[in-house]
Amino acid sequence: KGNLTQVDHVVVGGAPPVQEWTPGTGTCTVNPDCPGAAVINTPSVPTPLDIHFVVVNNGKQINQVVDADASIAIGIRVN
Repeated sequence: KGNLTQVDHVVVGGAPPVQEWTPGTGTCTVNPDCPGAAVINTPSVPTPLDIHFVVVNNGKQINQVVDADASIAIGIRVN
């Protein structure tokens, strides 16, 4: 519905975050053909994270890339 909450473990410049799993919030959009974009605000980094992703496997997985440094992540839904 356009908003998200998450926890993350963001390493910046080789330094791990002060809090191992840091809560974050943001906004996102998903196109009907499954690609999308998000902006995540987390105290782990000084500026919002711009992310692009694609939803796959019938909505059970998200493959994403962080725009700033082209790091990737895969999120798998756990029931």
